[in-house]
Amino acid sequence: MLRLLLAADTADDRARVLTEHVATILDDCVASLTETTHEDLTELVEFAREAVDTHRVGRTRAAQALATNVLDTGLEQHHVGGVKALRAEIKRLPDFDEDTVSLLEMRLRMVTAGIPPAYNGYDYRKRSPRFSRTGTAHAVNAALYTPGNSLLAISLATVWLRWLHETWTD
Repeated sequence: MLRLLLAADTADDRARVLTEHVATILDDCVASLTETTHEDLTELVEFAREAVDTHRVGRTRAAQALATNVLDTGLEQHHVGGVKALRAEIKRLPDFDEDTVSLLEMRLRMVTAGIPPAYNGYDYRKRSPRFSRTGTAHAVNAALYTPGNSLLAISLATVWLRWLHETWTD
């Protein structure tokens, strides 16, 4: 699926790839969450699993809200300085150099790639369909609460929890 995403030319093409592979993505999230066993993450993992289950039964708006809160809690409670500090760290990453990048830095870049845009502001009047943590928390509307955004929220929450588990247990 990664090859399909990389081959997709536009955001719409990437969204189509994700939509066509929802079951696989959710299965991968469950597998990752099953391996996320650090005791400090137990409650968040349970909520993330519930978001997956909720998405699978078609309650994607509820799943999006829950997964977004899992992501938010995971970032605020388990990253020194919370979301603001993480966004600042991401901005300070050096320009990508494939010859010198460490595996840890590459993983960090991949895990956090979707987080900064998710925390951009959201203008309710414009009703943007792009996933937004701010919008999900503060601006309920049909353009924002979509199955695709639910899938993105679940994926971001899962990847962040797994990142925490891996960095705390390695």
